[in-house]
Amino acid sequence: MVLINYVITFLKNYFSSKNIILKFFSRLLNVDFEGNNFIGRNCIITDSSVGKYTYICNNCELYNCKIGRYCSIGNSVRLIRGSHPSHEFVSTSPMFFSKKHIAFAKTYVKDQLYDEYRLTSDGKSLKIGNDVWIGSDVDILEGCSIGNGAIVGAKALVTKDVPPYAIVVGVPAKIIRYRFPESEAVKMNGIKWWQWDEGKIMQHLPDFADYRLFLKLSESEN
Repeated sequence: MVLINYVITFLKNYFSSKNIILKFFSRLLNVDFEGNNFIGRNCIITDSSVGKYTYICNNCELYNCKIGRYCSIGNSVRLIRGSHPSHEFVSTSPMFFSKKHIAFAKTYVKDQLYDEYRLTSDGKSLKIGNDVWIGSDVDILEGCSIGNGAIVGAKALVTKDVPPYAIVVGVPAKIIRYRFPESEAVKMNGIKWWQWDEGKIMQHLPDFADYRLFLKLSESEN
């Protein structure tokens, strides 16, 4: 009982010190919050990092993810882990390609014959950039990266990387357009305003309503 009370006190102090709102029944394990975050109900998040001012709504499942700042993640966003061979192999069962699969105590093979877990270049199951908006009921395949400023429409299935400032929708998700013209999107991605301190953001706050004015004033400072 003493240990349980200690753990509860520690968690309360941790979350309050970083201004994190955590709703009931969510399970977090080895998650690094930068601060000012919101996590909704019934979420499972493990082995991940979450940038400041990013919120995650209800019923999300995210594992081994790197999530940037100022992201908006809707309800029921899930990372789909693991894949099975669909070409050449006779069977899709991990009994025939996995050295050690979590579903079985043993398999038929002694060596790993198929790469069933896909990771990003920095070893994450999913990498979400900064200022990303992901709608509700989105499924994302393991190994994908979603670029800064991108938008993923509700109920999409993301099967490959999403470029910065792209808007993708559908199953599988496809680019329908970019948020800004290509040259402006490149400039915006280069400014990296999400790395600014809050004082500088407040200084430019009126400019956030018009990307053209924002780019013009930001460029004049450099």
